[in-house]
Amino acid sequence: MEPATPDFLYHYTSINNFALILKNRTIRFSCLENLNDLTEGETSDLGRFGRYVFVSCWTETPDEHIPLWNMYTPSMAGVRIKLPSDPFERYEFIGDKSKGTFGYYPNSIVPEEEIIAKNYMVYPASFKLHKVEYTDDGTLLKPTVYKKTSRGESFQLALLGKHKPKEWLFEQEWRYLFWIVPSIPVDPSDKHYSKRHLRAVRSAINAKELPINQFFLKINDKAFEQMEVILGPKHTEGDIIMVDALIRTYNPKAGFELSTLKIK
Repeated sequence: MEPATPDFLYHYTSINNFALILKNRTIRFSCLENLNDLTEGETSDLGRFGRYVFVSCWTETPDEHIPLWNMYTPSMAGVRIKLPSDPFERYEFIGDKSKGTFGYYPNSIVPEEEIIAKNYMVYPASFKLHKVEYTDDGTLLKPTVYKKTSRGESFQLALLGKHKPKEWLFEQEWRYLFWIVPSIPVDPSDKHYSKRHLRAVRSAINAKELPINQFFLKINDKAFEQMEVILGPKHTEGDIIMVDALIRTYNPKAGFELSTLKIK
């Protein structure tokens, strides 16, 4: 059973990244290959298959966390952002074959025109907020993701991005995650379009690298206005001026405080 989702989550980042979050009203997702733990995204059968799983990493800990300041902000002078735990814009539409989509999307994290790109495909239905589980079990840290049965073959991307070694327990991490896979063109006029398209995606997974390693999701207006920001414990006067100016310019309703930690 999944644990209860916190009302708010917290993200440590640099002032430069914070400026981009404010200006663009987006959160960046990175593939598992680009995270601090170099073992992330490894599988027991298909190598580093985590390149198709994109995540944004947050923590549930409301108190300031010195190790997180140290690891995720430059010289402990970045910011910690607080947002509601469901901050993303949602889209509802019925897929259009002429646009490369099909099916009904009642709660998509991306608009219809962004699901199918020239050479990759976003899976909105895979989006989930997950509490990271910390374990020493190698079958969970490096799962077997390819499965073949009498009904066909599948790639179990849902097994990736959810477990980390116990050494990372201090992070108390929650992750937003979803899948992006390579895709190849399929004629939408084909009466078996959906089946052929899925087969094409499966074939492309093993044959191609993704052309991207990051993706951005929009923050909805309500969540954006509930943002609270803490400036890191080793900030300078210039940092205060920059962060204050950014908030006044792009999100004047956001709360802004200085860290209460006293670190030389």
